Amino acid sequence: MTDEEFALYLKQIKHVAENEFDYVQKEVEVTNRFPKKFFELAIDMIYIALPYH
Repeated sequence: MTDEEFALYLKQIKHVAENEFDYVQKEVEVTNRFPKKFFELAIDMIYIALPYH
């Protein structure tokens, strides 16, 4: 993995952690249910976590 690829990888993780899950947390606190978006984000996180070959 090049330095540029690694920087992009970190940027993706930061974006999801700082932006996407905030929405989900607020929704869960109000409804006590996980919205569909949570499961979509979880699947995206799996792909982000997969190592590059």
